[in-house]
Amino acid sequence: MLCGMAENPPTASSSKWLSRLAQFLVIAGIIIGVMIYFGRKSMIGTRYKVNDNESVSYSGSATEREAIAVAEQLKTLKFFNDKGEKDVLLKKSDDEGTIVSFVVVDGAWDNQTMVRSFTYIGKVLTASLGSRLKLRMIDDNLNTKKEIPIEFTMGTNYSFTPKELVNYAGSATEADAKLLGEELMRMGFFDGENEKEVFIRKGESEGTIISFVVAKDSWDKPAIVNSFTSMGRSLARNFGSPMKILLIDEILDTKKEIVIE
Repeated sequence: MLCGMAENPPTASSSKWLSRLAQFLVIAGIIIGVMIYFGRKSMIGTRYKVNDNESVSYSGSATEREAIAVAEQLKTLKFFNDKGEKDVLLKKSDDEGTIVSFVVVDGAWDNQTMVRSFTYIGKVLTASLGSRLKLRMIDDNLNTKKEIPIEFTMGTNYSFTPKELVNYAGSATEADAKLLGEELMRMGFFDGENEKEVFIRKGESEGTIISFVVAKDSWDKPAIVNSFTSMGRSLARNFGSPMKILLIDEILDTKKEIVIE
């Protein structure tokens, strides 16, 4: 090619190819857009509107009744307060189990305080959903940024006194909760005056687990640990052994495990 001469224009065949490529890209863009739309719709499911700002969307085998129960629990926790947009996704399936996803602000999944708060919310939601679950913190595009397995199960509340609760889960029954309350009253742990919360769970593989919400750092004090160990040995007469006594904090994290043989 001589210097200064313009480049040859595309041949007829290359122009036709470029035209077809452009058409293909437009069609591909439409297809991808439709796939993303239906993919998001499949992930979101059916929307249960709590108010103008907040919603729980359910999919898979999750039901509207469960979505409503989750919404009511989130209201009790003051998470749903009609201040700012909040979207929660509830999904149930045979292969993945129960998944509750929260759309959160960027970086919330790296904030340990936020993670602990959502872990607590997940534990409380097991009371509404009746099972262990996975809690996911997701971004605006529904990408999972953090998944938190929730192994703790709140179960069903049994009010032994107006201020003292026994929560029962697994194969534990209301009769077990009542018996536990009676034994704790006999031991002087329940006195009807101060707020206390205790959890009892039974399972074939794990046996009986009784958890006590205790004051901060109580789990590091030998005298208190010994007291709960003695209490566990007495309770084993009614609930069998081996059993476990768990000392848990206010957000239901296990701080001390005591095995009663």
